[in-house]
Amino acid sequence: MVDGASIARIREIVGARGGKEGAMLTAFGLMCAGTADFKLVVRDAVELLRRILPADTIGFFWSNAKGEMVDAYVEKPAFLSLETFLSHQLYIEADPRNWLTFDENVLAGPVAGYLLPYQTEAFYRSDMFFVSYHPIGARHMLDAVAHDGEHPLGSYLFMRSAAQGPYSTEDVALAGTIAELTALAFRARAPAMMDSTRLSDAGLIVIDARGQIAFHNNEAHQSLWLLERGGNIPVVGGPDVSFETLASLYCPEYVEAARAERRVRRNVKCRWGDFEICSEAGDGATTIRFLQYRPFAYHIAMKLVEWELPARRMTVCWLALMGLQRKEIAAIAGIGLDTVGEHLDAVFKRLGVNSTVDLVLRVAA
Repeated sequence: MVDGASIARIREIVGARGGKEGAMLTAFGLMCAGTADFKLVVRDAVELLRRILPADTIGFFWSNAKGEMVDAYVEKPAFLSLETFLSHQLYIEADPRNWLTFDENVLAGPVAGYLLPYQTEAFYRSDMFFVSYHPIGARHMLDAVAHDGEHPLGSYLFMRSAAQGPYSTEDVALAGTIAELTALAFRARAPAMMDSTRLSDAGLIVIDARGQIAFHNNEAHQSLWLLERGGNIPVVGGPDVSFETLASLYCPEYVEAARAERRVRRNVKCRWGDFEICSEAGDGATTIRFLQYRPFAYHIAMKLVEWELPARRMTVCWLALMGLQRKEIAAIAGIGLDTVGEHLDAVFKRLGVNSTVDLVLRVAA
């Protein structure tokens, strides 16, 4: 079941933003409208967010109604170490005017840029900066609180390097728009909207004949970290977030299984979604590949981004791929039936297909 209210809300939030920016914001809104659990899509979502609002590192911190942090995702796992948490706590305790606590930030309402005035020369000389931000190359931080109108849902932290430069007033407004769209991912959905039926790449590790790590990418580090945090592990504490520690917990088992069976594929479920872990033994090396399932509605939105469709055409196409008839699409999108046909015909022509069925097959490929 497609939520027409969410489509209307996307149009309202994106408003007059046009061109590529409006299209990407619409795609992000559709992604959020296609899931009831932001954890399932957050790691892929930040890749699109970086194209909308350039940043070197992006994180999202979940909040409960009291403003307490209950979970977090940051692209660079090292940022969520115990040292980071303690450095923030000590910096605030030294003088509450130094920096905002998490609950002060999110309870301020659906705001963006609340942390900007606290990034002073004293901050850049502080232990907190050198412990938390400097190691991941972050110099400029921009926050944006997602809010459902009654209580906070969480907060973004967009982090830029010194080379990328500080955030502008336009960036602050854009971050606020992103936070508003994110709130759509926290609304109840029918189960069909949440079906996870498509796999996305989630990292690669190569182990050499001596059992040493010959290659790994940041996505593999993220996957190991998310799987380790699959239970009730606090946002800080728990196992060391370094790749070496996490790899020592997981890799030996998969290498041994691959060498015994040549190729092994296992499904692992956790609160961050469903993963496929594929290990394969080759000539002197073993590869471990991580794949993560994404909701089909979300997968559609990602495809529409690849096709670079205009915002309104993107919405019409997404609704058609979700199984709606043209009359239903016209009602939800707020346009005439003939206009729906014009949009779909334009998409068919561009992609070289003849029908919505062909379009579904193109998406599923």
